[in-house]
Amino acid sequence: MVFAGFFLSAKTIPNWLIWIKYLSWLYYSNEMALINQWEDVKSLDCNQVGNRTCYRTGNDILDYYGFKKAHYNRNLGLLFALFIGFR
Repeated sequence: MVFAGFFLSAKTIPNWLIWIKYLSWLYYSNEMALINQWEDVKSLDCNQVGNRTCYRTGNDILDYYGFKKAHYNRNLGLLFALFIGFR
């Protein structure tokens, strides 16, 4: 769960541990779920007084986590490959 992106950004994982996230089905499914949730969001309300971090669009949230919309189909294929490989 640590390497899936639930608790920390994929960009903050040390280089010598980065390979572990590619063995996690949670990583691929988490990225797909966040892309599905945030890809079409064009604007978000931002309260600067109570919130120091302000995201204006869904793409800002995807950038924060280090996820890319172009990876959606790749993730789907890799989930099937992991299913077959782990099976």
